[in-house]
Order: sequence, then C-alpha cells, then structure tokens
Amino acid sequence: MGITPDIGGNVLKRCNNVALNVSLIDWLTPPTVTTVNPRREVLAGITTFLTMAYILFVNPAIVGGGFELALMHALDTNTLSPQYQALVYTVKLGIAAGTAVAAAFGTLLMAFFARLPFAMAPGMGENSFIAYSVIPAFTTVLLNMGVAGPEAAEVASWWR
Repeated sequence: MGITPDIGGNVLKRCNNVALNVSLIDWLTPPTVTTVNPRREVLAGITTFLTMAYILFVNPAIVGGGFELALMHALDTNTLSPQYQALVYTVKLGIAAGTAVAAAFGTLLMAFFARLPFAMAPGMGENSFIAYSVIPAFTTVLLNMGVAGPEAAEVASWWR
C-alpha cells in the first residue's frame, strides 16, 4: 500500500492500484477508532502532558545530583564554589533540554510511524543508575588515570 501526500492536505492511499482520497486526520486515526472528537483529543493531549511534565524537572535533578556528587568527590570537598555551582546548573539545563527533545522525538515517532497515541520519555530508573553509579565510578577511574578532578567529573557526565 503506497501513501502519497496530496496538495490539499489529503492523503492518497493506493490499494490494489486504486487511489483512495482520505483526509490526513483520517489517515492518522488508528482503524479501531470510529469517531474523532477534537475536544476529547485536546483534553487527552493536555492530560498526557501534565502526567509526564514532571520528568522535565525530576530527571535533571537526579542526573545533576549525581554529577554534583561526582564533582565534590573529585574536588575532595563538601561544598562547591560558585564557579562549580554554575557548571552543575549548566549540566542540569542540558539534561532538561535533552529530556524534552528525547520525549518529543519518541512521542512523534509513536504518533507518525506506529500511529499510536503513546507518549514516550526517558526512564528515571536508568537515569538514577547512571547518575549515582556510573558517573561517580567513571569519575574515580578517570582520577586514577591522572585526569584532574573537575575535568574528570565533566568527562564522566559527557557520555550521558
């Protein structure tokens, strides 16, 4: 079955060399759904966003916390100077942006290729493991190799 977009926003489905003119919303709707109610769809989208929005705040806190612990261990201190606090803040911003991009990409992939209304986002279990196990362990390995403390913590968080 070939699918060709039409200029008027419709999709031409080719089934046994017969072109069927179908609207884009009908093509995106899974075959099991009989009616599409715009109000219901908008409400479902808002509900899904509010259900998943916490990960944009929790994920940077988890991974940034692991990076902060690794940095304090690398510097052999209990508190960070304002310079290093700014570095931790920058890492958290990067992780928040990466989380948003990954969630958008996964959700759009499910919407347009699988044609399923599933929202996808990075899992917090893996992020916790990376933040509190892998980053500190990798920082320790880098310190033992002779890399300076702050650089070791930065390199350990890059691969994430």
